[in-house]
Amino acid sequence: MQGGKIMANFIKKHTYILNALLTILLYTIVQETMYFIFSFFNGAFYDNGQLLVLLALMAAALLCIPLYYRWYRYHIRFKKHIMIKEALSYKNVIVVCILGITINLLIASLVEIFNVTLYFPNYNDSISIFLDGNMILSSILVIFLAPITEELIHRGIVYEYFKKSGNKMIANIVQASLFAIVHGNMLQILYSFVLGLLLGYIYEKYKSIYAPILTHGFFNATSIINSFIFSDEMANNNLIMTIVCIVSGIIFIIAYDIMKKSKTIEYIPEPGVKMITLKDLE
Repeated sequence: MQGGKIMANFIKKHTYILNALLTILLYTIVQETMYFIFSFFNGAFYDNGQLLVLLALMAAALLCIPLYYRWYRYHIRFKKHIMIKEALSYKNVIVVCILGITINLLIASLVEIFNVTLYFPNYNDSISIFLDGNMILSSILVIFLAPITEELIHRGIVYEYFKKSGNKMIANIVQASLFAIVHGNMLQILYSFVLGLLLGYIYEKYKSIYAPILTHGFFNATSIINSFIFSDEMANNNLIMTIVCIVSGIIFIIAYDIMKKSKTIEYIPEPGVKMITLKDLE
């Protein structure tokens, strides 16, 4: 009897892990399918590889967001309620947005100060698709569609599944690792892992998928704004980058400390249902 219970728990635990991995695999398949479909139009309607990639990624996100939202809402968060106004109070929204902006500036300044891109020559090619292509489409994808899709997948579904099969810390490390790996380029893998850990902590702190979506969106928006503000001359100026690094680092630490000391949101128990009897109807 005990052996059967252990086996049942083992199967249940690994089913959660398989479901988490299936989530990422499904999105990858949708992306590759969109690449394949849009490649037929390359040359017929336009001859721009960057535009092809942007449109394929946007199509994949638009297809997957309703699917993953339903998956998250009705299979992961089913019957788990929070006070959304408490989780996303003005203070909390401001804090998570500041965290997204400052961690981006901190990472970007460190990359420039230590000239890290020299060791990762493919990095500039991978991000040029978003920074050198159609700016309107890039902004829609990077600031809105990508954060929503990636947060639903990695923090909403993958993290929750791994949390069910282990403890929160391991679940956060695993989801951040998978989030980093899917970005492909080694430099992006390194800082995406750090970002993923932060986003996982924010999600667990506020119990709302909208909190990491906001942080992620502001992180990505800062990257696009940086491409306009920081010229090559400014980026190569170590004094300017050091000032940006110190200021953004200090603000990040302050915002993180405020978030850490703020109230951790808890799930509200499912409201009880009272059975109506014939006596109540009299």
